[in-house]
Amino acid sequence: MLEDRQENEVKNPMFILTEEEKLSIKSEVEAMPLSERHKQVRKEIYAAFHVIKKTLGNKWYERAFKNYMQEDDIKKTGSNLDDLFYFNPSVRLLSDFLIGEYPEIYLKICQFAYFINELWTKTNVKVKIDDYVRQERRRDLSFENFQKFFFELETAFFWIKNNFDVEFVPKGRTETPDFKVISSQGITYVECKKKNDFTAIEQRFEKSARNISNKILEYMQKLRVNFEVEIKVEKEITVSEIDSIVSLIDKAFASGAECFAENLGSISIQGKKLMNYGVTQLLKDIPDATKPPPSVGTKYIFELFNPLNEKRQIISTLGCPNVNPFPIDTPIANFKRVTFHAAFILNKVQTILYSAEDSSQLRLSGVGGSILAIETALNESVEGQIFMKQVFDSLPKIVGNMPYVSAVLLLTTGTVKDDENHSMKAYKVPHAYINPFATHTLPENVDTALRMGKCSYDISFFT
Repeated sequence: MLEDRQENEVKNPMFILTEEEKLSIKSEVEAMPLSERHKQVRKEIYAAFHVIKKTLGNKWYERAFKNYMQEDDIKKTGSNLDDLFYFNPSVRLLSDFLIGEYPEIYLKICQFAYFINELWTKTNVKVKIDDYVRQERRRDLSFENFQKFFFELETAFFWIKNNFDVEFVPKGRTETPDFKVISSQGITYVECKKKNDFTAIEQRFEKSARNISNKILEYMQKLRVNFEVEIKVEKEITVSEIDSIVSLIDKAFASGAECFAENLGSISIQGKKLMNYGVTQLLKDIPDATKPPPSVGTKYIFELFNPLNEKRQIISTLGCPNVNPFPIDTPIANFKRVTFHAAFILNKVQTILYSAEDSSQLRLSGVGGSILAIETALNESVEGQIFMKQVFDSLPKIVGNMPYVSAVLLLTTGTVKDDENHSMKAYKVPHAYINPFATHTLPENVDTALRMGKCSYDISFFT
C-alpha cells in the first residue's frame, strides 16, 4: 500500500491538497467551456480525486473508478449533472455505483474526500484508511464495505465538529470498537453499524417491486397522468402476480378515476391522482409518502418527475425515504410515485439492532461508556420524523437486552444547494437514545453532544 502511494504521496503532513494543486485545478477547469455551476462541480470533483489518490492510492482509485472513467470521461466537456440517474439499491460493486458525474455520485465522492481531508490532521485516520485498503486489496471493491467505511468517517467527523478528539482503533485479532471519543471527562467507545448486504428475500422483492414500478411509471407517462400508488404486501410477490398487479393498476388509470382501491388476494393497492400533466409546482409542495410507514416492514419508493426540465428517476434505499439532491423550491412537473410496503421484511434499523446484539457485545463489552451508531439515510422530512419516532419506540425493548450499549445514535443528514456560490452545504443532526439499563454511563459532555450537538459544513475544498 505504501508503494502504491509513492507517486501521489502527501508531501506536507498538514495538508493533503497543496495550494499549487488547487491553483492548477482552478486553471484547468476555468479553461473548459462549461457553465459556472458545472465548473464549480468539476473543481470539487478534481480536488476530491486528488485527495482520494493521495490517501488511498492509485490502485484503489483505478479499481473504484474504472467504470466512471469509461462512461464519462471528465476530461471532456460533457457532464451527467443534468442526466437521468437510476440507482439500483442492490448494487454490489463500488465501481458499478461510481459511473459518472451525477448529483448523487458527485455528493458521495466529494463528501468522502472531504471527511478524509478534515480528519487528516485531527485524528489518526491513516490507520483506518490502511485497514480498509488492506481489507479490500485482494477482491473486487465492495460497495457495502465502502458504505461502512464512509459511515465511520462521517460519524467521526460529527464528533470532531463538536470539539472532541477522535482516535481510530486499529483492527486486531479480536473484535474492537471503531474509534474512541476522547475528552477531559473520559473516553467513550463508538461502534458503527450498517445493514449488511441485502438478504436473498430482499433482493427478490426489490427486483419484483422495481419491475412493477417501472411498468406503472411508463404507463403513466404514456397516458400523460400523474398518480401516487401505494402497494402493501404481506408476503413475497410471485412471478405470476406481477402482470396481474400491473394490469389491475393500468385499468384503474385508464378508467379516468381520481382515486382507486383494489385488492389482489393479500395484496392491497391504493391510488390517488396528483397534479395534472405538465403543470408546474414546487418540490416542497409534493405530498409526503402517502401515509406514515408501517410499524414493521420495509419501504421501497420509486419516483419519476421533471425538475427544471431534467428527466430524473430516483430510487430510495431500503427502509428509508429518498434523500433528494434538489432544493425544496425547485420547480418541477409530472411528479409520480409508486410506494411498496413489505410487511414481511424487517425495517433497516430493526435489522441492524437485532444483528448487532452478538457482534456489538464482542466489541463493546467491558470497554466503559459506549455508543452504537447506526447508519441511516433519513433526513428531517415529515416522513423521516415519523420513521424516527417508530425507531425510538422500539429501542427500549431491543436495547434493554444490550447493557453494554450506553446509547444508540442515529444521524439524520441533508444537503442545501447554495446557488449564489454554486456550492453545497450539508448538515447532520443527532438523534440519541440513552440506555437506562446500561452498565456504564456516558461522560456528561458526550451525553450533551448526543442530545444537543450539531454539525454543518460546506462541501468544498476551495472555501
